[in-house]
Amino acid sequence: MGRVQHPVYQEPDLVERTVRDFLTEEVDRVLIDGRSRPECAAAVLPRLAPGALVFIHDFFNAKYDPGPYHAMVLRDYDLVDAVRTGQTLGVFAPKA
Repeated sequence: MGRVQHPVYQEPDLVERTVRDFLTEEVDRVLIDGRSRPECAAAVLPRLAPGALVFIHDFFNAKYDPGPYHAMVLRDYDLVDAVRTGQTLGVFAPKA
């Protein structure tokens, strides 16, 4: 019977690799769109410069369940501005 092999090292997912490899502490504006928006917002948080803003496309879109979706973002960020009609956009600042 063969042994089960386990990887010695496994790369994190694409979002984590992108944040790790391309964002520096000078990042002061981030636009998040596509899948996994709350997870992306959490991933960029430690890399943001003081005073940075995060823009999340479709944050107020009705197709997402606002409870858990919003709670994941609002745990770490304060909403500072918003576009709530059409192509919605939330503008967030990291909590102090």
